[in-house]
Amino acid sequence: MQKTPLLATGLIILGLFLSAIPVQAANEHTYGDPTGDVMTLDINSGNGQVVTSSPYMTIADIDITNVNYSDDNAGTATTTLKVAGAIQNRGKIFDQNSTDYSDYLKMNSIEYTITIFTNESDYTITYINHTCQLVINGGDTTNITGYSVHDNTLTVPFSFTNPHEQYDSINATADFIKTNFSSLDDLNNMSESDFAKFYIQYEDNAPNPSLALDDVSAESNLVAIGKNVQFNCSVTLFSGLPPYTYHWSFGDGTSSTQQNPIHAYSSAGDYTYNCTVTDKVGTTVFEAGQIKIQGSSGTTTGSGNMVMIFIAIIVIIAIAGVAIVVYLIRR
Repeated sequence: MQKTPLLATGLIILGLFLSAIPVQAANEHTYGDPTGDVMTLDINSGNGQVVTSSPYMTIADIDITNVNYSDDNAGTATTTLKVAGAIQNRGKIFDQNSTDYSDYLKMNSIEYTITIFTNESDYTITYINHTCQLVINGGDTTNITGYSVHDNTLTVPFSFTNPHEQYDSINATADFIKTNFSSLDDLNNMSESDFAKFYIQYEDNAPNPSLALDDVSAESNLVAIGKNVQFNCSVTLFSGLPPYTYHWSFGDGTSSTQQNPIHAYSSAGDYTYNCTVTDKVGTTVFEAGQIKIQGSSGTTTGSGNMVMIFIAIIVIIAIAGVAIVVYLIRR
């Protein structure tokens, strides 16, 4: 009978031993993102507004479709970002520590950013025009040379500071920014129309931020009967998916579907108002506030103020004489 060589027998035994050891699988997380959700800032409403075309660039090139993360459980990770169009190379990365802001006055840039959060650190990867950089916990910037760009996919490997860190979450952003403030003489007195004319930004996020509200409020929490009250609602920029619908309830049986309605109360009392906002995909958020209505009317309150002023003038006349009052009025 032919004998099995000792080395071969040892390898077989070693193989059986290793196969019995459980192998820890690599971590991998993939998030899809719908197309057609690139947004820009609507100056009039202060909310995000979906943009589908532009004379300045191809919207699909920043419309994220997928973001992926994986690691080998030993401190080496890889992340990929895919867009509906193609990864573009436009603009440049600026030195964040520089005090020279002239570069920002005139920009035409497309930026892809991926941030990975672990149980210990934040890793922010930025890619602009053949330059890829990594910032850990907002600290120093280092260049990444092992990245790759192929058609619609950006792939970036990087290493954790601590090999035993555990993945928590990921966020990806694709931005187009175009500015031309260099022609303005006075940036401090720039109007909203100037800002909208000289600053353009389109942005897509993955995963999409959930619909959220920045503010639901009344211009004042204490007003008189019959006085018009301005109510305001603002959606967190680039959250949810516009268009948004609004429903206000003022607490007195009346309501409005405007974003920022004006309402007057006819009776004194304490009222709870609320605003419900719904986005395109049916996500709903709600926020409430309180307002106190007092006095008989705004007009009556105004008349009371005039009476107080008249009494004050009489007192001054009694103390200092008419001449001083006339002098004060003419001033």
